[in-house]
Amino acid sequence: MFVRNPIGSRHLIHIVWPLVLTCLALLAPGAAWAQMGGSSGTAGLSTSDFTFYLELYDSSQKVWAPMNATQQQYFFNRARCECVGDASNYSGHVKIAIQPASGTAQKIQTLLAANDVSMGAGRLYAGSNAINCLGPQEYVGDISAFCTNLLDPSNYNQSFPMTEFMSKRVYESPPIPVAWIYGSETSCGASRTCDATSVCASPLESQTIFLWVQTTGNNYPDTTELSFSLNLNGELQYGPTNVTAVGDNASLVVDWSWPAGITPSADPNFLGVQVFCQREPGVQVFPSGTYAPSYLTAASLCPNAVPATSVYGAFANLDPRYLCSGLLPSAATSYRIPYLQHGIAYSVGVAAVDRYGNINGIADVVSATPTASATPDASEAPTAQIVYSAGCSCSLTDGPGSGRGIACFGFLAIGLFWRIRRRR
Repeated sequence: MFVRNPIGSRHLIHIVWPLVLTCLALLAPGAAWAQMGGSSGTAGLSTSDFTFYLELYDSSQKVWAPMNATQQQYFFNRARCECVGDASNYSGHVKIAIQPASGTAQKIQTLLAANDVSMGAGRLYAGSNAINCLGPQEYVGDISAFCTNLLDPSNYNQSFPMTEFMSKRVYESPPIPVAWIYGSETSCGASRTCDATSVCASPLESQTIFLWVQTTGNNYPDTTELSFSLNLNGELQYGPTNVTAVGDNASLVVDWSWPAGITPSADPNFLGVQVFCQREPGVQVFPSGTYAPSYLTAASLCPNAVPATSVYGAFANLDPRYLCSGLLPSAATSYRIPYLQHGIAYSVGVAAVDRYGNINGIADVVSATPTASATPDASEAPTAQIVYSAGCSCSLTDGPGSGRGIACFGFLAIGLFWRIRRRR
């Protein structure tokens, strides 16, 4: 049984932190033990000897600080396994801090001396509940395929000395990319960079963190019960289905539904939907910043380590440049994209967003063409395109650096010059 107790930041006094946070203690004593004592009869280490904390990097203060319960919920409920993380600001990284209980340091010293062991070994593993990473002797096969060493995924036996607990009030792990906790280091390339979002961004409900503490000379930990669970649900479990788009008067009418039995408005974790569109093939419709994203992706979280591939097809990495709506309420099943150019095909997708910043992949991408409009209603939409009665139409997103942008803006300048000349 695991319980969570609020722990004040005073337990991590080595961290300079201007605010007192309510920390999250993630471990409580287990009910069963598999202990191995030293020759003196001293009991081996157990779960009552340690308390775990998670730490998040505060880029403004340049310090690692303990997460509170809310921070943990938001941090791990995002698709951070889509990239290893940006090491310049440690986005997508965590530290695991382990605090020994009162008397644990002396206990470690006694055990090491009794077992004639100089330093002992501590390890951190990520694995599932199906395999106990602290009981390798119970598993026949390659346990390293199921248990990732968070100190170095390429070395199953990588450890830190147990004497760390004798000299420090709190042991802090090195920065750990969350991708490693998801297990993506074995799926996403030899350099441990996550470049296969179809594998690494797959939703996981939870992952277990195991602490291996060893004060004996054999190759087994003092206890097989030292672990805690993390909620790692990093992707929405459902999204809009049956998406359709129908051309209308200088606009597209987009409709969608939801899987059977799903009512987003009744889900407290659901935030809403956002509509994406692009002029085919792959041309941005509205100026950047017209619509703000209500989600986070690898590109926004880890700009220096964006995945090389995407599972989102026409709307690569859910780039906010292709947003064609703001956040729509969870009860919405229809939206009109106004002020589009008639006779031009547009592709459209709809994505669901939850309150943690997750966004589901766009499953249905449909295409439609707006019909002609004599007087498009500019008040319905942002100033995305300029349509001239003379027949020249261009998107502001073509940009002055493109041939089309130069031609259109040149044509506009000529028209304005001619109008001024006639007035004179």
